[in-house]
Amino acid sequence: MPTPRSVAGAAHQDFQLELVDGVWPEGIAGEIMFSSPQMTGRVPYGIFDFGAMCNLSLTAGTRGASPGHFSWRARSIQSPAKRLFDAQPDLFIGGPTGYGSPYGSPNCANTAPLPWGDRLYATWDAGRPVELHPDTLEFVSEVGHVDSWGGSSLPMGGVLPFLLSSAHPVADPERHCLWTVKLELVTEPSVGRHLLGRDDGQFA
Repeated sequence: MPTPRSVAGAAHQDFQLELVDGVWPEGIAGEIMFSSPQMTGRVPYGIFDFGAMCNLSLTAGTRGASPGHFSWRARSIQSPAKRLFDAQPDLFIGGPTGYGSPYGSPNCANTAPLPWGDRLYATWDAGRPVELHPDTLEFVSEVGHVDSWGGSSLPMGGVLPFLLSSAHPVADPERHCLWTVKLELVTEPSVGRHLLGRDDGQFA
């Protein structure tokens, strides 16, 4: 579905959309999820900024919208790193490759929404997938215990693990798990990758 540039670049807030020309097609329903950086201005490139999940309802008058209007909801992804940032923003220094802090490198989870059955994830290239409540869009958890990921991809220090993962894990309904890769930068013999998966639906 084409998305107006004005919607994709709008401030992250709730609002309503109204069809002002034409007719809404019959049989169109459901919802669309968008994820995006919040563009705080603290880092020069959006890919390294904290994420938000946005929801566009394709059924008029739902999700709190007025009759004949379509709901757009935006929620900041309140991961542990984002909560630390909100509590102590001066400790997070932005640079060309993201934030540095005494806590380590934050998981910004801003790239791709991944629905899987009745579950919803947000992903990123440099952090674990993050599970969100599919109805409220509230943060549920980061996926998988740090130890099950084999530790940080680089020795960054701090309590926030630095994990170079794929922003596009794959759901495997037959095995009831997600599959992804983790990149570890090593000097010998070459760049190494680890294939990760678990069968409890809690790991990617």
